[in-house]
Amino acid sequence: MYQKGNLELMGYSDADWAGDHKDRKSTTGFCFTMAGAAVVWLSKKQPCVSLSTTEAEYIALCAATQEAIWLKSLATSMGINISKVTIMEDNQGCIALAKNTGNHGRTKHIDIKYHFIRDQVKAQNVELVFCPTTEMTADILTKPLDRVKFERFRSQLGLVAKNDSASGSIEICAKSFLPLPSPSPSKLPSTLLPINSEPMTKALVTTN
Repeated sequence: MYQKGNLELMGYSDADWAGDHKDRKSTTGFCFTMAGAAVVWLSKKQPCVSLSTTEAEYIALCAATQEAIWLKSLATSMGINISKVTIMEDNQGCIALAKNTGNHGRTKHIDIKYHFIRDQVKAQNVELVFCPTTEMTADILTKPLDRVKFERFRSQLGLVAKNDSASGSIEICAKSFLPLPSPSPSKLPSTLLPINSEPMTKALVTTN
Protein backbone atom coordinates (compact mmCIF):
# COMPACT_ATOMS: atom_id res chain seq x y z
CA MET A 1 0.00 0.00 0.00
CA TYR A 2 1.61 3.25 -1.15
CA GLN A 3 1.81 6.09 1.36
CA LYS A 4 1.50 9.66 0.16
CA GLY A 5 4.51 11.86 0.85
CA ASN A 6 7.01 9.12 1.78
CA LEU A 7 9.54 9.14 -1.07
CA GLU A 8 12.49 7.52 0.68
CA LEU A 9 14.07 4.83 -1.50
CA MET A 10 15.01 1.79 0.58
CA GLY A 11 16.61 -1.42 -0.68
CA TYR A 12 16.89 -4.94 0.74
CA SER A 13 19.45 -7.44 -0.55
CA ASP A 14 19.66 -11.14 0.28
CA ALA A 15 20.97 -14.45 -1.06
CA ASP A 16 20.20 -18.12 -0.47
CA TRP A 17 23.62 -19.79 -0.47
CA ALA A 18 23.84 -22.98 -2.59
CA GLY A 19 20.07 -23.23 -2.61
CA ASP A 20 19.96 -25.26 -5.84
CA HIS A 21 20.83 -28.83 -4.84
CA LYS A 22 21.69 -29.81 -8.43
CA ASP A 23 24.38 -27.27 -9.34
CA ARG A 24 24.79 -25.66 -5.88
CA LYS A 25 24.31 -22.16 -7.25
CA SER A 26 22.83 -19.48 -5.03
CA THR A 27 19.80 -17.26 -5.51
CA THR A 28 19.91 -13.47 -5.60
CA GLY A 29 16.98 -11.57 -4.20
CA PHE A 30 16.49 -7.84 -3.77
CA CYS A 31 13.68 -5.34 -3.61
CA PHE A 32 13.35 -1.57 -3.37
CA THR A 33 10.51 0.26 -1.71
CA MET A 34 9.29 3.82 -2.08
CA ALA A 35 6.20 5.44 -0.61
CA GLY A 36 5.75 2.39 1.61
CA ALA A 37 5.55 -0.27 -1.10
CA ALA A 38 7.76 -2.18 -3.52
CA VAL A 39 8.66 -0.53 -6.83
CA VAL A 40 11.30 -3.03 -8.01
CA TRP A 41 12.08 -6.61 -7.03
CA LEU A 42 14.11 -9.52 -8.41
CA SER A 43 14.68 -13.20 -7.67
CA LYS A 44 17.26 -14.88 -9.89
CA LYS A 45 19.80 -17.69 -9.79
CA GLN A 46 23.38 -16.48 -9.69
CA PRO A 47 25.61 -17.22 -12.71
CA CYS A 48 28.43 -18.83 -10.71
CA VAL A 49 28.94 -21.05 -7.69
CA SER A 50 29.79 -19.13 -4.50
CA LEU A 51 32.29 -20.59 -2.04
CA SER A 52 30.74 -18.98 1.02
CA THR A 53 27.64 -17.22 2.28
CA THR A 54 29.51 -13.91 2.25
CA GLU A 55 30.41 -14.35 -1.42
CA ALA A 56 26.82 -15.18 -2.37
CA GLU A 57 25.57 -12.14 -0.47
CA TYR A 58 28.25 -9.97 -2.12
CA ILE A 59 27.16 -11.01 -5.61
CA ALA A 60 23.53 -10.30 -4.70
CA LEU A 61 24.51 -6.93 -3.24
CA CYS A 62 26.29 -6.01 -6.48
CA ALA A 63 23.08 -6.60 -8.44
CA ALA A 64 21.11 -4.58 -5.91
CA THR A 65 23.64 -1.73 -6.09
CA GLN A 66 23.38 -1.57 -9.87
CA GLU A 67 19.60 -1.34 -9.57
CA ALA A 68 19.92 1.34 -6.87
CA ILE A 69 22.05 3.54 -9.13
CA TRP A 70 19.54 3.20 -11.96
CA LEU A 71 16.60 3.99 -9.67
CA LYS A 72 18.44 7.01 -8.27
CA SER A 73 19.00 8.30 -11.80
CA LEU A 74 15.36 7.64 -12.73
CA ALA A 75 14.12 9.49 -9.66
CA THR A 76 16.33 12.47 -10.49
CA SER A 77 14.89 12.64 -14.01
CA MET A 78 11.43 12.78 -12.44
CA GLY A 79 12.38 15.67 -10.15
CA ILE A 80 12.82 13.55 -7.01
CA ASN A 81 16.10 14.31 -5.25
CA ILE A 82 17.72 11.26 -3.63
CA SER A 83 21.20 11.90 -2.25
CA LYS A 84 21.98 8.27 -1.50
CA VAL A 85 20.14 4.95 -1.49
CA THR A 86 20.11 2.89 1.68
CA ILE A 87 20.48 -0.86 1.14
CA MET A 88 19.78 -3.20 4.04
CA GLU A 89 22.08 -6.24 4.27
CA ASP A 90 21.97 -9.08 6.83
CA ASN A 91 25.56 -10.31 6.38
CA GLN A 92 28.24 -8.43 8.31
CA GLY A 93 31.05 -10.03 6.31
CA CYS A 94 29.50 -8.80 3.07
CA ILE A 95 29.27 -5.23 4.39
CA ALA A 96 32.89 -5.35 5.58
CA LEU A 97 34.02 -6.66 2.19
CA ALA A 98 32.23 -3.84 0.38
CA LYS A 99 33.78 -1.18 2.62
CA ASN A 100 37.30 -2.63 2.67
CA THR A 101 39.31 -1.62 -0.39
CA GLY A 102 42.17 -4.01 0.36
CA ASN A 103 42.63 -7.38 -1.30
CA HIS A 104 42.84 -10.55 0.74
CA GLY A 105 43.60 -14.15 -0.10
CA ARG A 106 40.08 -15.28 0.72
CA THR A 107 38.45 -12.80 -1.66
CA LYS A 108 40.92 -12.41 -4.52
CA HIS A 109 39.07 -15.03 -6.58
CA ILE A 110 35.88 -12.90 -6.66
CA ASP A 111 35.32 -11.45 -10.11
CA ILE A 112 36.44 -7.83 -10.47
CA LYS A 113 33.01 -6.72 -11.69
CA TYR A 114 31.48 -7.45 -8.29
CA HIS A 115 33.76 -4.85 -6.64
CA PHE A 116 31.62 -2.22 -8.37
CA ILE A 117 29.95 -1.93 -4.95
CA ARG A 118 33.09 -0.45 -3.40
CA ASP A 119 33.17 2.46 -5.85
CA GLN A 120 29.53 3.29 -5.16
CA VAL A 121 29.99 3.13 -1.38
CA LYS A 122 33.08 5.35 -1.65
CA ALA A 123 31.17 7.83 -3.84
CA GLN A 124 28.36 7.81 -1.24
CA ASN A 125 25.76 6.86 -3.81
CA VAL A 126 24.68 3.97 -1.65
CA GLU A 127 24.80 3.32 2.09
CA LEU A 128 25.00 -0.22 3.45
CA VAL A 129 23.18 -0.80 6.73
CA PHE A 130 23.09 -4.04 8.71
CA CYS A 131 19.67 -5.61 9.05
CA PRO A 132 18.91 -8.68 11.22
CA THR A 133 17.88 -11.73 9.21
CA THR A 134 14.53 -11.74 11.01
CA GLU A 135 13.80 -8.32 9.47
CA MET A 136 15.16 -9.00 5.98
CA THR A 137 12.26 -8.36 3.62
CA ALA A 138 14.13 -9.82 0.64
CA ASP A 139 14.02 -13.26 2.30
CA ILE A 140 10.63 -13.70 0.65
CA LEU A 141 12.43 -13.70 -2.73
CA THR A 142 15.14 -16.27 -1.98
CA LYS A 143 13.69 -19.09 0.11
CA PRO A 144 10.46 -20.67 1.36
CA LEU A 145 9.18 -19.14 4.59
CA ASP A 146 6.70 -20.06 7.27
CA ARG A 147 3.32 -18.36 7.12
CA VAL A 148 4.06 -15.75 9.80
CA LYS A 149 7.25 -14.49 8.09
CA PHE A 150 5.71 -14.67 4.64
CA GLU A 151 2.72 -12.53 5.59
CA ARG A 152 4.91 -10.03 7.47
CA PHE A 153 7.36 -9.58 4.59
CA ARG A 154 4.49 -9.45 2.10
CA SER A 155 2.99 -6.62 4.12
CA GLN A 156 6.34 -4.79 4.17
CA LEU A 157 6.34 -4.96 0.36
CA GLY A 158 3.02 -3.12 0.38
CA LEU A 159 1.02 -6.08 -0.91
CA VAL A 160 -2.40 -7.12 0.37
CA ALA A 161 -4.36 -10.35 -0.02
CA LYS A 162 -7.67 -10.05 -1.82
CA ASN A 163 -10.06 -12.96 -1.31
CA ASP A 164 -12.20 -14.01 -4.24
CA SER A 165 -15.28 -15.65 -2.71
CA ALA A 166 -16.54 -16.85 -6.11
CA SER A 167 -13.47 -18.89 -7.09
CA GLY A 168 -12.05 -19.43 -3.64
CA SER A 169 -8.67 -18.08 -4.78
CA ILE A 170 -6.53 -15.39 -3.14
CA GLU A 171 -5.13 -12.63 -5.32
CA ILE A 172 -2.06 -10.69 -4.20
CA CYS A 173 -2.18 -7.12 -5.41
CA ALA A 174 -0.80 -3.67 -4.66
CA LYS A 175 -3.24 -1.11 -3.34
CA SER A 176 -2.63 2.53 -4.15
CA PHE A 177 -3.30 5.24 -1.56
CA LEU A 178 -5.18 7.30 -4.15
CA PRO A 179 -7.39 5.92 -6.99
CA LEU A 180 -6.87 7.37 -10.43
CA PRO A 181 -9.63 9.91 -11.20
CA SER A 182 -11.80 9.47 -14.26
CA PRO A 183 -10.95 11.92 -17.04
CA SER A 184 -13.37 14.78 -17.52
CA PRO A 185 -14.91 14.90 -21.04
CA SER A 186 -14.81 18.69 -21.02
CA LYS A 187 -11.02 18.63 -20.67
CA LEU A 188 -10.40 16.02 -23.38
CA PRO A 189 -9.53 17.02 -26.95
CA SER A 190 -12.41 16.55 -29.37
CA THR A 191 -10.46 13.79 -31.12
CA LEU A 192 -10.58 11.70 -27.94
CA LEU A 193 -14.33 12.01 -27.33
CA PRO A 194 -16.58 9.05 -28.23
CA ILE A 195 -18.09 9.12 -31.71
CA ASN A 196 -21.59 9.67 -30.32
CA SER A 197 -20.22 12.56 -28.22
CA GLU A 198 -21.78 11.13 -25.07
CA PRO A 199 -20.00 12.07 -21.82
CA MET A 200 -17.28 9.71 -20.66
CA THR A 201 -18.07 9.02 -17.02
CA LYS A 202 -15.53 6.41 -15.99
CA ALA A 203 -12.67 4.26 -17.13
CA LEU A 204 -12.51 0.65 -16.07
CA VAL A 205 -9.30 -1.37 -16.14
CA THR A 206 -9.33 -5.03 -15.26
CA THR A 207 -6.41 -7.38 -14.83
CA ASN A 208 -6.37 -11.14 -14.62
